[in-house]
Amino acid sequence: MSEKLLLAASLAASSVFLAAPVALAQTEAGALSPAAQRFGTLFVPTELSIETAVAGFNKEFEPAMRADANVVALDQRFPGLIEVAGNAGRSTMERVLRARIPETQRRVGALAATRLSPAELDVTNAYLGSPAGQRLQRIMAETADGSALTQTIRETGEIPQMDGKQVMAMVNPAALSRLSKEDLSALIQFSASPAGRKFDAAGGPFAELVASEMNVMIEAMKPEIEQAVTTAIMAHLGR
Repeated sequence: MSEKLLLAASLAASSVFLAAPVALAQTEAGALSPAAQRFGTLFVPTELSIETAVAGFNKEFEPAMRADANVVALDQRFPGLIEVAGNAGRSTMERVLRARIPETQRRVGALAATRLSPAELDVTNAYLGSPAGQRLQRIMAETADGSALTQTIRETGEIPQMDGKQVMAMVNPAALSRLSKEDLSALIQFSASPAGRKFDAAGGPFAELVASEMNVMIEAMKPEIEQAVTTAIMAHLGR
């Protein structure tokens, strides 16, 4: 049963950063300007990131559990076992994410401060924080293609160490087809601006940072989810 728990946790955790607009090199600690801090929270939005991860968890957890005949048998004998396990895993994942995302946001903001001038940060923040920018992020989260990663996890039971190219490969070009004319116009105007061009040019470093943060987050999350789910199952069994 432990392998199934780890698989479910891995599949759910792998979706954490799919809300990032494109993506990110480790950065040194230090005080960030308000604009850099703002960029970090816009680039890795807390609530959308958690929402995306929860959606991944809800999609993958129960099928992974029901793929184990022993778990199914226990659920039949002790009705509600899989549901209890899922609730425990989900709440633990949300707690871990909420505690760790701020540090990721800080790292993202620190990298942005080395790539964009204060004025360019302001322009970029204005776009990312606009209704058009917010809608683009949500659409990209909804259309992100993690199928290659998911297939690898299902085949091996392990999450491979991610790199920037794999993160960038999750960006689905079909997302643009869902933008309204107004939102597409806003994106084109931003991308054509000096700030937008520099933001796009920094895609590689941003992707590498996102990949690094994904690797750290997933490894931290898996044992906590496994422990929470195991504890919940044992409690449900009355042990």
